[in-house]
Amino acid sequence: MTTEFFLETPEIPWTETEWERASRYTYTVWWSAEDEHYLARCEEIPEAISHGTVPSEAIENATDAVASYLDVFDDAPPPTGEEPVAGAHWTTADVAEQLGVTVRRVQSLARSRGVGIRRGKTLLFTNADIAAMKERKVGRPRKSVAI
Repeated sequence: MTTEFFLETPEIPWTETEWERASRYTYTVWWSAEDEHYLARCEEIPEAISHGTVPSEAIENATDAVASYLDVFDDAPPPTGEEPVAGAHWTTADVAEQLGVTVRRVQSLARSRGVGIRRGKTLLFTNADIAAMKERKVGRPRKSVAI
């Protein structure tokens, strides 16, 4: 008696917005002689790698992997060449430009207000972190002169 097993991958119903967001990332495709398939990897999220029998299938599968990653992790980097979208993380330089202060001042504000997420040597901020730094006046208080 032979038993057959079929492994079916359920279709994940990505919304058009989620799929479009995942499609904005940069993908690299190459032929793998070892795997005998085309492999595709997202440059900004190297963990998102997939394969396919043709390059377009490999990219589609990698895009699906990125959509899954974006669905699970809130700290995904923005696509190369694009500004971070709402909920994405901003770098210290981005925040300094938005607030009109120096990078060193942003680092000081982040330390004093307990905001920001450290990723290696990089300090990243959410939109809520930036709002917390804007609540108080940015910069040093001026000395009042008595007349």
